[in-house]
Amino acid sequence: TERAPTGFDSETGKFLVFPRPSAIPAASGFIATDSKGNAWAPYDDGVVKLDPRTGKYTDYPLVTKGKVTYGLDVDREDNVWITQPTADRLGVIDRDGKVSEVVLDPLNTEGMGITDKDREISSTIELGRSNVTPLQKGPRRLAPDMNGDYVWVSEYFADRLARIDIHTKKVKEFP
Repeated sequence: TERAPTGFDSETGKFLVFPRPSAIPAASGFIATDSKGNAWAPYDDGVVKLDPRTGKYTDYPLVTKGKVTYGLDVDREDNVWITQPTADRLGVIDRDGKVSEVVLDPLNTEGMGITDKDREISSTIELGRSNVTPLQKGPRRLAPDMNGDYVWVSEYFADRLARIDIHTKKVKEFP
């Protein structure tokens, strides 16, 4: 059974319960808080925010739907970042609630022995939590630099690290 999120009011000594309305998707896995104390959690098509001061939930659908999310964090300017490993992209919700995304460049496969036939087969594979192609970067697990202007993201399947500028969304990759 699903339990409603709870909190604790240290002034009154009482537990608070925040029942999720049925119109709001169930989220799980990763939870992060912003500077205002809002809790953020992903689901495969978006992110849910809970404002513990009001008990209000807000749903933020991602630009690219139907892909796995795996990792969420909040940068120093209260922008929320969500990884979508099977789509090679990150969703971004800026502090004003605008949803956008950062699409990673395709993996450079030069010298890897990847053939046109491999690319053809890879294009027919339905990606999931446990299966990917050799052409995927697979961004997951991210960490914002709370003293700088970057979000660092592991490209799990490509054995790389990406650094994304939180203002320009420019990506720099490191082997």
